Amino acid sequence: MSAQSILNSEETLTHVFLIRFELKLTSRLQSEMAKESANVPSIGDALALELKSIALWVIEHLKPIDSKGVALELQNVVCRHDLERLQCLIYLSLCEPKVIVDGFMPELSECIGMALEQSSFKPLRALQDEQAEGFGLSRLSQLSDLPGPSHLLKPHVHYVVETDVESGWWNEINDWYAQEHLPGLASVPGCVMAKRYVNLDAGPRSFACYDLLTQDVLLSPEWLAVRATPWSSKARPHFLNTKRDVFPLVL
Repeated sequence: MSAQSILNSEETLTHVFLIRFELKLTSRLQSEMAKESANVPSIGDALALELKSIALWVIEHLKPIDSKGVALELQNVVCRHDLERLQCLIYLSLCEPKVIVDGFMPELSECIGMALEQSSFKPLRALQDEQAEGFGLSRLSQLSDLPGPSHLLKPHVHYVVETDVESGWWNEINDWYAQEHLPGLASVPGCVMAKRYVNLDAGPRSFACYDLLTQDVLLSPEWLAVRATPWSSKARPHFLNTKRDVFPLVL
């Protein structure tokens, strides 16, 4: 099914729930993060472990979607932080993709809120109050899932490209992604996995993500060559609301 037909269908399968957190780090929260990470190698390690705990709590306590229930598994947790901001993505994949109706999403959001309340990690509990700048929850419907040359190795970087597409250009962009761009980037040395989804909820509609061994892969001659093809030059000017994010911490 094409990305356009997915957007127009009421029977679209959800493959992944994407949870986004974004938090402004005040000096108090920075201090609390340092305290929380006292017994682990780094703040990033402490954060990753707590995000994993939150994701597993949601999996355990989420109410059944329908009479057959729902089985979720933790696919990935990625995050980045500096002195001012914390950003995290949690991917919860459905073991059996299914149609998820709009009415279920508030229940999932409530469950995530309860998980945050249970957290012992004070900076994450701040997501429940006015310090939280961003919380997003989306259903992702999968279009492509391509292993890379390094698919047996652990990724250390997660690269995300989200974009809307100019009216009338969906089919062209989808053909470009499916036939050239995603396979080309997936074949670059250092690429672990390349995936593309349609975002059915909050955010730009096209959601592509790449697991990489290092951030240097993004500047490698092979990667840059795929981005510089004639078809790429034709397609990319028709991107709208494009966001690119690099997450250096991958669970």
